[in-house]
Amino acid sequence: MNIKYFYPWLKLDNLNSFVVLAIGLFSVLTVIYSSKFMNGRRGLIQYYAYIILTAAISIGAVLSNNLILLLVFWGFLGLTLYLLINMGDDASGIAKKTFIIVGGSDALMLLGIGIIYYLTGTLKMDSIRLELNNGLSVFAYLCIAVACFAKAGAMPFHSWIPDCAKHAPVPVVAFLPASLDKLLGIYLLARISLNLFVMNEALNIFL
Repeated sequence: MNIKYFYPWLKLDNLNSFVVLAIGLFSVLTVIYSSKFMNGRRGLIQYYAYIILTAAISIGAVLSNNLILLLVFWGFLGLTLYLLINMGDDASGIAKKTFIIVGGSDALMLLGIGIIYYLTGTLKMDSIRLELNNGLSVFAYLCIAVACFAKAGAMPFHSWIPDCAKHAPVPVVAFLPASLDKLLGIYLLARISLNLFVMNEALNIFL
């Protein structure tokens, strides 16, 4: 796999280059759709600022080659999700519920990263090859997987999505729960499963 390094903590490879393109496409389509939907509505400049910020942070999360940097971007995505949902009518309660669910999963992600650092002594993602052959490594994997499931809105962490669809602005629902959040959750789950953790031992248990 050919990898081009931009900075010590960022990298572009065959997997995340596709995701970066998808983020750009989703963002452009959302802005185009929003140009008519948001016309004349309150907080127009604020709305577009949140959309652009969310897209930029998403690209930063996807390009991250350092687990702490990834966690920082991932946490800011939870904040922009809260801010965008809260722009809907009577959406304050739903925004808080979403922030609690996603933020709680981010806390598990932090725990998983701490365990990975304890076991490997590094936070550089392309330097980690952790075998799932003991309880700690399996627990670390599950902690990060939970954050992926929550971001993607997979069961049982999906309860915020129907409420968001009712109260958040339509472009926000299309941009985040319906496309971007699912993409990011699936990407990170694929990244840790293919690159961070060696699955051979775990597969042997079930086969």
